[in-house]
Amino acid sequence: MKIVLMDLWTDANKGDEALQGGLISMLRDKHRKAKLVGVFRFGLNEFEDAKPEIQKTLGLLDEAHGGLRKTLYAGSNALKLKGAVHLLFSLYSFAELLVLLAMYKLGLRALVPAKFRIVMDDIHTADAVVWKGKNFRSYGGLGGINRQATLLIAGVISRVLNPRVFCVNASIWNMNSGVERWMVKSVLNFCQSVCVRDAGSLVAAKALGIKNYFFAHDLSFYYLNILASKEKVKREKGAMALTITKWGSAKANEQYIKSVVAAVLALVDKGITDVYVVPQVIRVAEANDVLIERLNADIKASGKSCVVHNIEEELTIPQLMQYYARCSVLVGTRMHSCVFSRFVGTPFVGIAYDDGPKWDILREFWPKDLIVPYGVSEADLVEKSLRAYTNGPALIKASEAAFSELPAHSYKNVRDI
Repeated sequence: MKIVLMDLWTDANKGDEALQGGLISMLRDKHRKAKLVGVFRFGLNEFEDAKPEIQKTLGLLDEAHGGLRKTLYAGSNALKLKGAVHLLFSLYSFAELLVLLAMYKLGLRALVPAKFRIVMDDIHTADAVVWKGKNFRSYGGLGGINRQATLLIAGVISRVLNPRVFCVNASIWNMNSGVERWMVKSVLNFCQSVCVRDAGSLVAAKALGIKNYFFAHDLSFYYLNILASKEKVKREKGAMALTITKWGSAKANEQYIKSVVAAVLALVDKGITDVYVVPQVIRVAEANDVLIERLNADIKASGKSCVVHNIEEELTIPQLMQYYARCSVLVGTRMHSCVFSRFVGTPFVGIAYDDGPKWDILREFWPKDLIVPYGVSEADLVEKSLRAYTNGPALIKASEAAFSELPAHSYKNVRDI
């Protein structure tokens, strides 16, 4: 048996690494003799450049390829092209791909360049193609249509080459653009089944007209449950964790900075002496240097004894979990950092940096009012952070019944495969 996993992504986002680890682990448990072949979102043109940031997932697969569409995601290529130039490159990459697919389907396989033909053959001959779903949202305008196409192209490729396509772990937003709604609906309905990972997406899938959809919890729960069982929690008195990002407008980011700094200072007043800024995602776009500078300056001005540890090296998932485990509370702006934290028994306040339904994943097991918006006021985040810190053991205990069911339920992602 051969199973192809489509649209795998970078391990630099540890949430994605956990998702991919969960999916691969499930398939290994269900089909022990199956050959698992990964096709990454990084194009064949830059697959070698991308390998440093996909090593963990590569190690779990039997074979791996770059994607069939040219990309500029990896290393020095990342974010190089912008605006109209990027759009032109994207249109070229789609046109080239469609020509190659047409040649393959029309029986001109021998004319398809060998490196593309090998990937197409693997997809075409697979017993099942598992497409790792995306956050499907509206972007608006021509650029939005192009971006939607980049999210959907793996599903199109899969269905053109193989009728046995299963989409797993998708989030579907309420979309304003009629064109983008049609695109997402059309491609998802190519699939044998579509598994969504959060309550909001379940509602959106029905409204969108997706035919064969169902719900299963996030893939990461399965993988993290395996890893968490190997971790020993070592609390460090006076430690807290912080995951940050930079999102939206300058005004929104400024309010976010003020609120996070205020929350940390309030926790320092309650005995926090070490703040660990944990790199849940290793990407340039994740940096928020202004927040770190402001935090250090305000702690110094307060005269309090507290050290901010800005961890810059890339950590493995077990190392991340150890950082969360040593802390008494997490103020987390990455959704999966909150999941990681709960697995090691650390309470959290989640800051939802966007309006996506993926934040419902946390609401399945955690108090809804401890998931706050990116523009949260200083007073509100201070109150929520202090509550998570002072009532942490009670919050963990209250969440245990719901949380303990999630790893087994997430296995339903592969029910049809």
